[in-house]
Amino acid sequence: MDKTDRITFELAYTLIIDIHNRDLEADMITALHVLSKQLGSYWLTNIILCPVEYSHLSGDKAPG
Repeated sequence: MDKTDRITFELAYTLIIDIHNRDLEADMITALHVLSKQLGSYWLTNIILCPVEYSHLSGDKAPG
C-alpha cells in the first residue's frame, strides 16, 4: 500500500471507529457518503459502500 492509500485508509478507519465509539457525533451513513463524495470513485470507498460487489474477496457469497 503506497503512502496516499495508507493515509486515505487511516482517515476512513478513524472516521468509522470514532463514530462507532461515539467519539464523533455523526450518522455513519451520512459520514460514509460525505467520505465518498470527497474521495470520488476511490477503491476503498467503493468497497465500504458496496460490500456485496466485493464479497468474493472475503470468501462470502453474495445474496440471491
